[in-house]
Amino acid sequence: MTLRMNPLDARKLLETTRRALASCSDWLDVSAVGPDTPLAAVLLDSLAAAKFIATLEADLGMSDLPFERWLAEHSERTDSLTIGSLIEWLRSSPELHAGEGTVMDRGTESSGGLSGDG
Repeated sequence: MTLRMNPLDARKLLETTRRALASCSDWLDVSAVGPDTPLAAVLLDSLAAAKFIATLEADLGMSDLPFERWLAEHSERTDSLTIGSLIEWLRSSPELHAGEGTVMDRGTESSGGLSGDG
């Protein structure tokens, strides 16, 4: 199923993030991934991280999102690199806003902000 998504919809961004994580990990229970999940706990190596970014960009209908800039901004505090902080960064990203009405596959009907368990 393909749907049009408001890029500010945090719950749908969480679902998109979970799908991207599932694509790069056979062992991860993505249903347990929430806003407080540290990125380091789910992306254990650079190959998985590269596949995650590529899949996330494809699902969002974007390319060349400045992940390196986001990571550099948080390099001093790796504990701040969580799924929730990634989603908030995506929600505020001008690149994503430029793609209003982004196309995603297999979304959910819920909308709004993130709650603790998604």
